[in-house]
Amino acid sequence: MRLADIDRSATATPGGWLHRTPVAIKLLGLAAVITGAIISWNPWVLAGLSALVLGLGLSARLRPRLLISLAAYPLIFSILLAISLRPGWTLTAVLLLKTFSTALAAVSLVLSTPYPRIFALTGRILPQLLNDSLLMAYRSLFILGELLGNLLTALRLRGGLSWRHPLALMRNLGGLFGALMVMALDLAEHDYEVLGLRGYDGDLRIDTKGNA
Repeated sequence: MRLADIDRSATATPGGWLHRTPVAIKLLGLAAVITGAIISWNPWVLAGLSALVLGLGLSARLRPRLLISLAAYPLIFSILLAISLRPGWTLTAVLLLKTFSTALAAVSLVLSTPYPRIFALTGRILPQLLNDSLLMAYRSLFILGELLGNLLTALRLRGGLSWRHPLALMRNLGGLFGALMVMALDLAEHDYEVLGLRGYDGDLRIDTKGNA
């Protein structure tokens, strides 16, 4: 999950119709999808919602592989939740479709909009500290996603992701997410120190033209 690919898609010229849609409308669309995913518990409705969002993303000329791969990352956590709860096949499908539909909508927004424009708009609504925190979390999540991909690749090469040994698999996944948490804390500390050195005074200034 390379940030360069995401930023290149968001600033593509010429872009698809989604690139030309105002940010406010795209944020409202994202809110509508999230609301629909929260309200509905019907797997067919959620599957239709996922198909609709995917179709809109593809019609906007977003890269299919990048769109689907980014939206699939949150499914890892939903699968772990489903394994631990064992709620049954129907509820498992509902949980996965809720995650996938909202992830598709969020990724479509990110791949069609330079992130400074998103946070320039949300900064007018949210408290400054919260908006700054979301901005830093946004960048950090993609960095952590790349680290997670590297860890999964290392485990796979060492034979640690074999479904034939479920106990060993769960133990290895637990260790993987433990290592990821340590990396996340280290990244947060590093970002805090960098902001301090650059004179952060509680306000990340972002103009409406999309420049940080």
